[in-house]
Parts: sequence; C-alpha cells; structure tokens
Amino acid sequence: MLGENEAEASQSSSEVATHKPGGVQTTVKLPGIIDNRRYSLLSTGKTTNGVTSISANCLLCKGGKTIHGDTKSSGNFIKHLRAVHPTQHDEYKKRKSQPPTDETQPSMKKLCSVLSVTSGKTKRADHLVMMYIVNDMRPLSTVSSPAFRCMIRGLCQSPDMQIMCRKTLQIQINTYYDEIVSALSLKLKSLDYLCLTADCWSSHARAFLGVTCHWIRTFPENQEC
Repeated sequence: MLGENEAEASQSSSEVATHKPGGVQTTVKLPGIIDNRRYSLLSTGKTTNGVTSISANCLLCKGGKTIHGDTKSSGNFIKHLRAVHPTQHDEYKKRKSQPPTDETQPSMKKLCSVLSVTSGKTKRADHLVMMYIVNDMRPLSTVSSPAFRCMIRGLCQSPDMQIMCRKTLQIQINTYYDEIVSALSLKLKSLDYLCLTADCWSSHARAFLGVTCHWIRTFPENQEC
C-alpha cells in the first residue's frame, strides 16, 4: 500500500453496514475512492484495531477486477488506477485536490438562505418581545430571565436562537418611540382639524399629564381616535 494515500481515507467517504458473527451489525466507513464510479464494494472482512479489510471490484476493467485493501488506506486501489487506468488516475487526483463541491458541503447560496430565515425569525421574535414588554409594562429585566428565554426559543422552535439582552431591548424601545413620535407628528401636520383633551393628576409626589387627540379621516375611512 502507498503511504501517500493514507490521508485519502479521511476524505469524502461512504458508510456500509456489516454483520459480525452472532448477528451484530456495525457500520464502517469506506474510502472515498469506492464511489460506484471507479470501484464498487464486493465484501468486507475481518476488523482489527478498528481497521476493516475490504474487497472492491474495479468498474473500469473489462469484466471487472477484484482489488483488496482496507478502510484505512486506499493505496492498492489508487495503485491499480495509476498502472492500468492512468487517465482516470489523473482525473481522480485532480478531483481530490479540488475543494468540496455542493455535494459535500452547503453552497453559499443555501447557507445565506438559512441565515436569512434565522435572522428574520430572530428579528420578528425580538419585535414581539418588545411589544409585549411595552404593552404590558413589564420590567426590562424580563428578557434576562432564563425561563423567559427558554420559552421564546421553544415557541420559535429554535434552540440556538439569540435573544436580545436588556440593553438591546432598551435601545429598541427608544428607537421605536422615536419612530412613533415622528410618524404621529407627520400625521398631525397633515390634518386640517383635530380635537385635544387633557387630564392632569398626581401620584406619590409625581405629576402626570395625559393628552388625547381625535381627528376624522377623509371619506370613506372611519373616525380614528
């Protein structure tokens, strides 16, 4: 067997189930060169120290030819290619030196798609959490609760979801507040008439002022308050 091919066994490989005496089933990894294009597996033999002997049929030889090797090294299989099928050997070496293709790893497009879905889900979850905190006047520390974070991940069916911290929540609330104030100001500037009511009260030595604004939208929209 050739030492230069020891590392090839760790390249892309397939698995096959084998049966030991007594009916016990085990799974062994085959060298990547046994890919049903150059070689097809004929049988597996004895396993010693985690290395299983294998026999494969050369699909390039007319009538087939049996080559023996093991799961740790592809030396005999590559040696046969180089001696009998030099063109296929060159193609194999060239292919082996190339980076993994879409068949062995996710393409960048697929990866970006997954990240986009995950990012979109996280942003929506963060927005809903913020609206819950604001509308129910919950403390900002709610998002730091392990039980709360676990609940959000469970509802989103995403165990690894990154949930915003208290500081991020505060920033988002301030940003949302500025957006609402800006949108409301633009709306009020576009109105010809509006009605304002105010109410003042105090509590625990603090004074409060509440202002309500009413206006009528243009036809056929209904009254808004």
